[in-house]
Amino acid sequence: MKKALIFLVAIFFFGCNNKDEDTLCFNYDTTMSFSVLNAKGDDLLDPENPNGFDVSKIRLFYEINGEVKEQGLNPNFVKGVFKNMITNKYQISIPLNSFDLNKKTVTYIQWNERDKDMLQSTFDTGHCYTRVDKVWLNNKLILDSPYAENVYTIIK
Repeated sequence: MKKALIFLVAIFFFGCNNKDEDTLCFNYDTTMSFSVLNAKGDDLLDPENPNGFDVSKIRLFYEINGEVKEQGLNPNFVKGVFKNMITNKYQISIPLNSFDLNKKTVTYIQWNERDKDMLQSTFDTGHCYTRVDKVWLNNKLILDSPYAENVYTIIK
């Protein structure tokens, strides 16, 4: 018993390491949230809006190695739509293509049969994190810093 106790104490003291690379931490956020309004300001993600998008029919595509592939959205994707209590608008969180964190990636959101947007994104990565760095919507820069809020309003 005494030997077992000495062994456990030795493991405790020699097994601990104060190096930063051994710190247990991780933040992986590769999403961007959007509100979608028409020119009159009507919320197109509002389930009460008869002219809005049917969230269950929104499709997501990633361009990977030059090939566009549909991403099977989680059946709970509809729950990715939520009402922002500050702006009183609905938002949708889109998981951006993070297939290659070292290159600009492309994500397509197909809102319905006739309406599609292209998102290009780059990512900021470090020892304990991966986060969205820059985002372009249809070739227009809409997010220019990993420290900015990942929310944008699209006008359709």
